[in-house]
Amino acid sequence: MGERLTDLHPEVQVQKPFSPEIATFCDRYTSINTRRAYRRDLDAFSHFATGVKVSDLSQLTPDFIDKYLQYCEEQDFSNATIRRRVASLSSFLRRTGMKEFAKTVRKIRTEHIGGKPEMQPLRPLSIEEVGKLHGVSEDNPRA
Repeated sequence: MGERLTDLHPEVQVQKPFSPEIATFCDRYTSINTRRAYRRDLDAFSHFATGVKVSDLSQLTPDFIDKYLQYCEEQDFSNATIRRRVASLSSFLRRTGMKEFAKTVRKIRTEHIGGKPEMQPLRPLSIEEVGKLHGVSEDNPRA
């Protein structure tokens, strides 16, 4: 259960859309964590593209990106996750020569979830909060 087709039949090679481009893009980064993060985000995008029969970068349209973002929202991904996926996709598109389309992707994201997250204003800490930071409590005032 949960086995993939290629696990059951190694002779079957399933090619995801954009696989060579994704590999080339991810290999440019020296940090294993960066490569892993980009790979995860772009593989998720590629998986979605497979489901809607998009197999080439030239087939990407604003409508397709809109559907992808709707899909992400339906999966209950947080806004931070969606922003990260869009950032990965935008970087990938810029590196593959689709700079103008990368801008369109970011614009569509803004329409879906807004721009940058709002920052909460900073407030001063109370004396009790400062005490907690220093390990001081009412029971142990000299800690």
